[in-house]
Amino acid sequence: MCPIVDQQQRLRHKLPAGIVDASFASLATFAAGLAAVRWLQPAELGTYSVIFSAFLVGSLLPTELIYTPVQVSMIKLAVRERLGGIVHSLGKGVPPAMLGWIFILVAGSLIWWRSDPNAVAELAITGVGLTIVSPMQDHLRRGFHIAERSWGAALMSGSQLVAVVAALLVMRSTAVDPAWAPLGSLVIANTISLGFGLWMSRLAWRVRPTAPVVSVSGRWLAASSISAYGGTLAASVVMTLVAGPEIVGFAEAARVAAQPVLVVTTGVAAALAPRHLHAAATVDRTGAIKVNQSFFLVIAVAGLSYLFIAGFAWTFNPLFALIPLAYEVTFLVPVTILSNLALSATSPLRDQLIASNKEVPMARVDFASLVIPTAIAATAGVTGAYARPLGVIGQNVFRTLRYRSIWRSAFAARSE
Repeated sequence: MCPIVDQQQRLRHKLPAGIVDASFASLATFAAGLAAVRWLQPAELGTYSVIFSAFLVGSLLPTELIYTPVQVSMIKLAVRERLGGIVHSLGKGVPPAMLGWIFILVAGSLIWWRSDPNAVAELAITGVGLTIVSPMQDHLRRGFHIAERSWGAALMSGSQLVAVVAALLVMRSTAVDPAWAPLGSLVIANTISLGFGLWMSRLAWRVRPTAPVVSVSGRWLAASSISAYGGTLAASVVMTLVAGPEIVGFAEAARVAAQPVLVVTTGVAAALAPRHLHAAATVDRTGAIKVNQSFFLVIAVAGLSYLFIAGFAWTFNPLFALIPLAYEVTFLVPVTILSNLALSATSPLRDQLIASNKEVPMARVDFASLVIPTAIAATAGVTGAYARPLGVIGQNVFRTLRYRSIWRSAFAARSE
């Protein structure tokens, strides 16, 4: 058996840690989103949705230009050396993170005339801060997974959850404008979590391994991710201009209600990441198929179960009382849950294509897919808040089908 496989924890020990990590991290984001849904007016909530989407796209620059290629290269090192390599690479992501501010500034400028200027400014300022600290925190957490110390990542995300709840409670009890709270609390929480993670990895600071050659093109990865995940940003901006920020506010409320689906997806993906990367690096087609089957089985069961529980406004749905705004548009939450499942389906294929150095054809697929959510968003005058989740479904069905074609050709060619 390969030494790398020998060093990896058994999946039954690693998977719970991955799910706990993703659960805490997602609950932290959920708490901030819940504060936005409950404290902001629908129009302000629509503005929050646009700025939050811009932050997500902006944070892809440091993640894909620097951090993801580093993570892929670290898998080639001995387990004891990986976290040290991750820690010493943290600062490299700061310059591209500053470039990520452009997406926030452009998005805020485009919706300025249809939104409350004060809300746009407050959300944009906190979004800029989050663009720097959040990718660093995510990178270090991912480093704990890659170093087979997944419970360290869970402790990081646990501290993030506690900090974001505490920050929200303090802001709520003071005279702080509500628009500062959602993203501002995440800035505080990510900073605290990052500091805690650095303290836990203090011994790894002494290990400065010789970095393996980075074989993945960060520029193509950034182009790929910005095209893929920029669809939601483009859709939100277009919907704001076509139908107003209130429509985007309803879509955002439904997104918050549907977010728990991504908890399992993110957790399973994080726990399986070393296996995805190793299967691709060793051209193990059978191993890759088994990992993918495990992933799809878990997210299908989790997604359909959540659809039954939280998809509709009924007595046993706890989110109906918590986020009533999400259920004001009939069937919007179920459609949004399905859109999250469609997005999740691309995760294992994407990891394996990156490790197979197929980021160039992958980026071309993602760039072509950007047309779908943008075009559907233009129909928001008719389709209303449904335009955004329908665009996500269409975009990610297209991506999955095209990814599968690239995946088959890559594994077949290299196996031969």
